[in-house]
Amino acid sequence: MWRPTRPIVLTALLTAAGAADAECLGSLQAPLRDVEGMIHSLRSDPELPSRMVGQDGASYESLRVHWMQQQLELIEDACRRGHEVEATWRVEALQRELEAGAATPVKPERPLHRHRAGLLAASGK
Repeated sequence: MWRPTRPIVLTALLTAAGAADAECLGSLQAPLRDVEGMIHSLRSDPELPSRMVGQDGASYESLRVHWMQQQLELIEDACRRGHEVEATWRVEALQRELEAGAATPVKPERPLHRHRAGLLAASGK
């Protein structure tokens, strides 16, 4: 599994957080650091603007990446409120989403007009 090349520092979160927050982040710190690093490393694909690509070649739709970024904010909020179970559930959801994207390499999309032209030629019209 890909690991972030640069460490993500949660010190600011831990310092600003109360005891419940530190406890929540204490158990989630390593998995949260991994998913944060992976999400923050995603870059737009210049050939497919609606896709984002990770350093490992994993491909994600831009809307899914936006959803993942929102989940990071909700994890921080859950920890701030002392809801460790919710934060854990959200981290696990992000891990599943990132694993699914890793199994989906970037593949070029064929323009619709070419696809239609092929269908028309095959049907004899």
